[in-house]
Amino acid sequence: MPDRNTDGFGDVRFRPRERISQTQQTSLLALGATIFVAVLLALVTMEVVNSIRAAAAEKRSLAELDAMLRQMEREMAATPSASVVSPASASARRPSLPRLPGPVEARSMRAAAACISGRVAVRVDNGWEGTRQRCEASTP
Repeated sequence: MPDRNTDGFGDVRFRPRERISQTQQTSLLALGATIFVAVLLALVTMEVVNSIRAAAAEKRSLAELDAMLRQMEREMAATPSASVVSPASASARRPSLPRLPGPVEARSMRAAAACISGRVAVRVDNGWEGTRQRCEASTP
């Protein structure tokens, strides 16, 4: 049988493991609690800093918006009121759309055209053929 002590480790004996003492357990618990509190404090600090930065950015944006609104008010005040077009005069200048019956009424009247979804439709065999011309329906 070969000699076990040729490499010098033949006489090595392992001791049984010792239990962790109560003071070591307490210090590990205190270390874990300290790390937890430190991380929690860092997260809260980061959130406070981010909130302050967001509030400052919002304040700058509101100041820019206020300045833009004041500029628009000055421009509106400088513009003569005659150039402002009222909605009534704009609709008076708009060309009127042809008024045609809706598809149900046009079918019962045997009309050649109807207004379907705001577009003129021409009667063909077994249905309607749409066009691009806009219209206004006089009936549903």
